Amino acid sequence: MQNDGIYCPEQRTLVVFEAPHRLQETLQDIITILGNRRLVVCREMTKIHEEVFRGTAEQARKHFAEPRGEFTLVIEGYTGTDVLSTTSIMEELQVLRTQGVPAAKRRSNWQKSPACRVKNFIKCATTIILRIQTNSRDKTIRNT
Repeated sequence: MQNDGIYCPEQRTLVVFEAPHRLQETLQDIITILGNRRLVVCREMTKIHEEVFRGTAEQARKHFAEPRGEFTLVIEGYTGTDVLSTTSIMEELQVLRTQGVPAAKRRSNWQKSPACRVKNFIKCATTIILRIQTNSRDKTIRNT
């Protein structure tokens, strides 16, 4: 299954270090979750057999059919606009919350929205939870 990256609208560049026996599976996961994004695959960096590949995740899967060595992947951030931002979800859920709409009903409303796919909602909700947890930890660390 391929998608256009709508399930993971991360706009920042991602850097992944990978072992050769997991490279094909990782590239397939990138295609499935992030879409067929452009990336750079560096093999054996700083060594005599250094190789730098530039292309898409699908092209990289074909190029590294029998991977050997250590790999560093630099994956392009999402550049599309067909996703809900975590900020817009947070704002809308906060409005519904202040109106007294129960949590299950708020979630149901978003999932029925034509602009929201269930997987995108789950990814965005997970991101929101992680941001809240990170912010809580940061405040705790700063206060100690």
